[in-house]
Amino acid sequence: MPTQKITREMIVEAAFELAREQGMEAVQVKAVAAALGCSVQPVYGYCGSMEGLKELVTERAGRELREYVEARLDPADRFASLGRAYAAFAKEEPHLYRLWFLRPRPQAASLGAIFEAEGDPAVPGLLAQQLGISREKATALYFQMMIFNAGLSFMLTALGENTDAAEVQRLQNSALAAFSAAARQEERE
Repeated sequence: MPTQKITREMIVEAAFELAREQGMEAVQVKAVAAALGCSVQPVYGYCGSMEGLKELVTERAGRELREYVEARLDPADRFASLGRAYAAFAKEEPHLYRLWFLRPRPQAASLGAIFEAEGDPAVPGLLAQQLGISREKATALYFQMMIFNAGLSFMLTALGENTDAAEVQRLQNSALAAFSAAARQEERE
């Protein structure tokens, strides 16, 4: 019987599935090889090191998150649907959520740097128009909600299936209302 040719993509996908199901701790050369039914040689041959493989798995998790969120964005309410999509991803894919959001960011020296690198640049303009506030206030509001949603979503990774989606939406709506009211008040002052 001919042997199956193992590709780099197969290795990354097998490692990604291990990370998805059990967390990055489960991504070990022997576990990936076992999932593929091969020796460890192809894994080392294509990825060079565990660090290299883990970087590829992290990139794959980021693509999965972006696709998940994009599929759930409501063009009529991009801001609120973005927060809901991140929360749903945290609930449904807790290992991938932690993997992506807890990854080291050596280039970022502050929360603001992470916000600049990873925030959606279209959101402040949409918020400014929707709420009748300046772009500066809308950017600050988006930053506050990003931090709020990150904290809420981390909590959801612990709750998983026990999460009450209606409660999450109420919390997000309440935070948005409070942050929006503060931004409007500051705008008037």
